[in-house]
Amino acid sequence: GLKMDPLDTLRINLAAFSTDYDDIQMTYRLGVVPLLFNAGVASIDGGEMELEFAPTEDFRLDLSVGYLDASFDSITPPPPFGPVTPTATATLDSRLPFTPEWQGHVGLSYTFHPGSNWSLTPRADLSYTDEQYFDAGNSPEIAQDDAVTLLSASVTLTSDDDKWRFVLAAANLTDELYPVAGTSSLTTASGYSEIIYARPRTVSLSVTRNF
Repeated sequence: GLKMDPLDTLRINLAAFSTDYDDIQMTYRLGVVPLLFNAGVASIDGGEMELEFAPTEDFRLDLSVGYLDASFDSITPPPPFGPVTPTATATLDSRLPFTPEWQGHVGLSYTFHPGSNWSLTPRADLSYTDEQYFDAGNSPEIAQDDAVTLLSASVTLTSDDDKWRFVLAAANLTDELYPVAGTSSLTTASGYSEIIYARPRTVSLSVTRNF
């Protein structure tokens, strides 16, 4: 990794990593029952970059980019339970769950000073998450099969003595419909799949009083 301040107004953080994951836990199905085993070896490699630019005390730009290459190197077959052998849920071609290849974020804020005792800070955030799977078997029925781009914004009013703080925030402004988790048992006689979706557009107001 590397952390540096090439300018008084610029900070850059860089990181690269390589991970060998032994005895990774995977889910196998015995009928409709999910079972966990230390059943595989995986490699997780990637890199991250973070950038923060603040040309003035009031203006701030932050940006991040992340890359992941995650895959199974070997899979140990599940042990039999009496006469029954659990059904494997992953192959060497499967991608690890919850490992989008690319992620990114950019945020922008500016602080105004409308009065002698208050500051007002509007902020906008744009995030990107590449497609990803939610189970080791990479079931397409419960996958996030498209990249997701989200826009959020907020306005924060803060007293200079930090006793009062008001935040009006809006998440998922474009009201995107996208999955965040899921589970499936499609190889069993009672095959099913379940998927959980993120919240729609959400607006909130919070008030903080420090004593």
